[in-house]
Amino acid sequence: MSRIGKKPVTIPKGVTASVNGQEVAVKGPKGELKHVLVDDVIAKLEDGSIEVSPRQDTQNARAMWGMSRTLISNLMTGVTEGGCFLVHNGKIEKSVKDFRFVESMYFILNRLVAIGSSQRTAFGYAPWHGSWPIEPTIVPPLMVDDFNFVALAEAV
Repeated sequence: MSRIGKKPVTIPKGVTASVNGQEVAVKGPKGELKHVLVDDVIAKLEDGSIEVSPRQDTQNARAMWGMSRTLISNLMTGVTEGGCFLVHNGKIEKSVKDFRFVESMYFILNRLVAIGSSQRTAFGYAPWHGSWPIEPTIVPPLMVDDFNFVALAEAV
């Protein structure tokens, strides 16, 4: 049983959502996003939230259950919150562009074309980390087919 998949995705104020077969569409103050779920899961719109459940009791369906719930949650975040900012001396100076991607890394890595040598990233911020700044991370650059950012607002 998926601990993540069991949790319904709450639809925030100002956001409308619809489920049409395997397609989940959300519209909010920052734009509109859609995602087509894999056939192993079912999504239902109930009481101001979207519930995801596995279609069958298979290992793949259970794996897709939690991931699909996370993707729907990411759609909600994508239409309600901001994106990239110019940070100077540890302070946010201005919005650079409202960039966001809501696709799962699982699907992104399935379309991997090339991977480069690892590079050290700059200091950053992650809300789940609990403090500012987080340490630099060493990650490789990736080249991925059909990857798109959702750009919603011009620089301020």
